[in-house]
Amino acid sequence: MNYVNLYVYRFISGICFDGYAIENDKKTLVFDETGVLRDVVLPHLVDPLKTEHASGLLTPGFINAHTHLELSHLHEIIPQHTGLASFAVQVVKNRGEASLDDIQQALHKADRNMYEQGIVAVGDICNTNVSIAVKKQSTLFYHSFIECIGIEDKRSNTVLQNQLALLQQFQNAGLQSSLAAHAPYSCAYNLVTDILNHNHQVKQPFSLHVLESSAEDDFLKGHASEFDTLYHELNINYAPPVNASNSLRSWMQQIYTSTIPCLLVHNVFADATWYACNNSNLFWVFCPMANQYIQNTLPVLLPEKNWITATDSLASNTTLDLISELNILYRIHKCSVDAALQSITSVPAKALQLQHRFGSLQPGTACGLNEIEINPSGLTFVKRWIR
Repeated sequence: MNYVNLYVYRFISGICFDGYAIENDKKTLVFDETGVLRDVVLPHLVDPLKTEHASGLLTPGFINAHTHLELSHLHEIIPQHTGLASFAVQVVKNRGEASLDDIQQALHKADRNMYEQGIVAVGDICNTNVSIAVKKQSTLFYHSFIECIGIEDKRSNTVLQNQLALLQQFQNAGLQSSLAAHAPYSCAYNLVTDILNHNHQVKQPFSLHVLESSAEDDFLKGHASEFDTLYHELNINYAPPVNASNSLRSWMQQIYTSTIPCLLVHNVFADATWYACNNSNLFWVFCPMANQYIQNTLPVLLPEKNWITATDSLASNTTLDLISELNILYRIHKCSVDAALQSITSVPAKALQLQHRFGSLQPGTACGLNEIEINPSGLTFVKRWIR
């Protein structure tokens, strides 16, 4: 095959996971000087003296669909195994204690750490504008979820307008972004309805933490739960009305029928009925190392499809390493290698509406290129070849 000399081409050969499955035969990947994949060809079509060879498995760059970059300065600040309510209180109390310089340094370090772990794109939860400068300079692509928190109906419109103004700051900086809701225990039902309506209008993805605690259903029904302690510690005088019909499942109905991608994060206590909704727009995100850090527990069940592996934040994790996260799910749930790798490539790309840019070895995309090894104990990240 004849390649024009307008670009400096790089030829990398090996067995490939294309974003969906491991291919049987070696392929040679042709990248231009900008990191765009130009072609995927048989090895004999390229001069072997100009070809670099990978001994492991070649994959698209990884996608971390859920983190909180702006909490990076809380690394190793909050004790482990305190429970969700106590952890949330500590985040609120500690997040404003560092100087802006320290926060920015932590953001840059976390961004660089993700790059070094083979990550090319990130879904990032934002409550402030502190991450904008880092994201504008970053090699990584970010979709920023501007998170709304407000449990009282009377404050829903104020919360929404404030976060729409923050969303505009990200968009004015040229950063892809959309609204998100924090969790069922921290967002009024009508606030979530308004967020979903807005995101449907602009056709952008939505995110929600859900089933991170077994107490969420009790809270919504007005029963005693660990969230009573949370609101007491934060000096918020709120208790939901006692109503058996206010179950988590009924609360979720407006999300189950969504026509935009919805990233449902954690699902630690989900059972088979939780995943029974036949809606391809629902994506189930798992952050096992954060679940261990906060509650010393792990997700009990994975769905058959549309599941994603992510890292959560450095406030609740020791690292931002997708392969370490993936190995936990891979070992416990005995999923296939294909399904495991899809959960950090093509599936999160679809969830973040980035499948035209990332997640698969598709010519014309700046998908990145990593090398991993597969061994009996799990997967090992070897190197980042491109970008």
